[in-house]
Amino acid sequence: MKILITGGAGFIGSRSAAWLRKQGHDIVILDNMSYGSKDNLVDDDGNDFNFILGDVRDENIVNRLVKDKDVILHFAAIAPLPDNQKDPNNSYQNNVIGTINVLEACRKFGIKKFVLASTSAVYENNDYDILTEDLQVKPTLTYAVSKQSAEQISLAYYECYGLPVSIVRFFNVYGPHQDYKRKSPPLIGYITRELILNKSPILHSDGSQRRDYIHVSDLCKLVECIINNPASIGEIFNACSGTTRSVKEIFDLCAKRVQSDLTPVFRESDKLWSSYPELFKGCYQLKNERIKKETEKYAKGSYVKSEILLNWKPEIDFKEGVFESVDEIINSMKRETNT
Repeated sequence: MKILITGGAGFIGSRSAAWLRKQGHDIVILDNMSYGSKDNLVDDDGNDFNFILGDVRDENIVNRLVKDKDVILHFAAIAPLPDNQKDPNNSYQNNVIGTINVLEACRKFGIKKFVLASTSAVYENNDYDILTEDLQVKPTLTYAVSKQSAEQISLAYYECYGLPVSIVRFFNVYGPHQDYKRKSPPLIGYITRELILNKSPILHSDGSQRRDYIHVSDLCKLVECIINNPASIGEIFNACSGTTRSVKEIFDLCAKRVQSDLTPVFRESDKLWSSYPELFKGCYQLKNERIKKETEKYAKGSYVKSEILLNWKPEIDFKEGVFESVDEIINSMKRETNT
């Protein structure tokens, strides 16, 4: 099949591209490189992907690329929560308007499957022990609200036009090629980077907060199941492991692999976004208690629906997956040092 992956130069998009190419699919990547990396534009064998520099907000580019494709994996979005919060207009232009552009192109040109990458962040105000796809969600932070909007619009295209839409809510994805360079990198990337640089990572709360982590290889296999199985049409799926890991547990694994005896510095929960001063200016400022809630939230997903409908379940051992992720960052930073 001919597959277009928007946001394909990012961590998850590029890993999906590499996996699907191995399965024999013809892959094209579209990315504006605002968060993507040129290192992600080659597959596991060092072969270049067919890469187009462009933006999902550009209707002409979207139409041209969607026109002859079978499947669209719409992964393009602004993902870091504080980046969305500080610039809501840019968030909605990318995460919502960009999605509408891709959906419209899919509608016009008769795409066979549209897969939207959503997020477990839509559950941010759900206080359930296990998060299932049928829960009513009422997010309030900008990123989660924008992704909920993208979900609703995508399902509207399914209901109104019969467009074959599927939605995947990513929980905390980790694995090789995860970004560790940006201002607010994912937890494993951040901890590993700081330890390699002989710095004590600054963490928030007391390290006991727990969330659900899924290895990117497991996620790629789920995406493949969604593409291939008609039972996925019109459905939402959690991409999760069904287990939780604490921040402290993750730090200990990273430190063990790096062979570091440094300890983390714990700060107050509401200081999580202190490096974004624009959120705390103006007559009305982001509430400290809202940041604290985000920092300390518990998140455990259920993959029962995927197991029943798609015969999918996660397989990667967490410890081995973390060690693999840390090793890749160590090697990458060594290469940078030597260049």
